[in-house]
Amino acid sequence: MKLVCLNIWGGARFEPLTEFLMEESSTADVFCFQEAFSGTPGLAFNGEVRANVFRELESILPDFRSFFFPMQETHDGVLRFVMGLAFFVRRGIAVRDVGIFFASGGPEKLDWYAPSRVVGCAAHATVAVGGKEHLILNVHGIPAWPKVDIPARLDQSRNIRAFLDRVSGAKILCGDLNLFPETESVAIIARGMRNLTAEYGVRTTRSTLHYEQFPRGEDSVSDYCFVSPDVTVRAFTVPDIAVSDHLPLILEFA
Repeated sequence: MKLVCLNIWGGARFEPLTEFLMEESSTADVFCFQEAFSGTPGLAFNGEVRANVFRELESILPDFRSFFFPMQETHDGVLRFVMGLAFFVRRGIAVRDVGIFFASGGPEKLDWYAPSRVVGCAAHATVAVGGKEHLILNVHGIPAWPKVDIPARLDQSRNIRAFLDRVSGAKILCGDLNLFPETESVAIIARGMRNLTAEYGVRTTRSTLHYEQFPRGEDSVSDYCFVSPDVTVRAFTVPDIAVSDHLPLILEFA
């Protein structure tokens, strides 16, 4: 199976994102997206973010079943923006136990200019191919800067760890954790798992679009892929392609 995980930045670079997803869709089985928006069609937020990019992705990926999980919302009576997590799973693949939980905080008003310091979410789905099931956890962690340990982040990691510990079998966790690699928050999640971002020597998960705004090296790794020991990793890559301010994580597994 092949999984593609990406913080899509609200589709702010929609044309190159579309080209990338269409190319990957011929071989991918599961897409995990963070910072997906579902809202008022045809409008942009903060000049870039596409308010209804989730629905646009549905038309780009017709061979996939789509699942959207709201995290935060803003509504001024006219315009509506809902930021959330999304799964796209190739049709024909069995999917069960689809849902979301707040690892930190809870639903609250979205303020693009002042991201919440407490909201962290994880969407989950169990997929089955060839008689083997894999739990996939798609995470968007607390986005506050700097991406160091704070009580809310430590609690977030403990809640994610507790969820993983309750589930038996093969497990994959991927997403934008908004955490530096050396944090205790990462270590908590990594317990009993392979940290592929570290194992494969990934030096950055941010694209040139990010480094146009910030000095090189700042926030170099914030996206991760963890797998349990019973997941057979065929390949793991982080291609240097500027379709978002994050780089895609691509996992091939059995």
